[in-house]
Amino acid sequence: MNKRAIKSYPDTRMNMAVNIDSIATNPYIALGGLALAIVSILLAVYFYIKSKKEKIPCFEESNNTLIEGLSKSLDRLEIHYKNTIQERITVTKLAFWNAGRDTIDRNNLVHSDPVRVVCPRDIDILDAQVIQVSAKANSVSLNGPINDAETYYEIVFDYLDNRDFFVIQIVHKSPRAHGD
Repeated sequence: MNKRAIKSYPDTRMNMAVNIDSIATNPYIALGGLALAIVSILLAVYFYIKSKKEKIPCFEESNNTLIEGLSKSLDRLEIHYKNTIQERITVTKLAFWNAGRDTIDRNNLVHSDPVRVVCPRDIDILDAQVIQVSAKANSVSLNGPINDAETYYEIVFDYLDNRDFFVIQIVHKSPRAHGD
């Protein structure tokens, strides 16, 4: 019985070598291995991008002139805003958001060069305020107007998480149309 077990060992070893050789030369196995390698590389790139932490502050501006030159076309028409006659009133909305995956914290900002909205000298600001915030915990506020070499409003917030945003509305009058 012991001889028989020894005799069958080389046959099994030979069969295993033939099976491994046929697997290695099988084109379907080779294609499957290639597909697995490609999928693995794509998954590695995908998970790297998903796990990458970045702070990406973004903003967008929108202008809408509400009133322009109506008093010239209609006699005795007066448009008042805050008890002052206005010839042109434009509303500018500025949306700020964090497009990155990492939180933008107040401590990430440079204190000597704060985030701010700078207004050209020839524009009179009638009103500026935060009109929308994605989360009240962000504590967004405007400080200003601050008149230094230029008129600006400092934007203050505690933090902005991924996709957190706020919208600032500035009501102003200008002697020129936007973009002139």
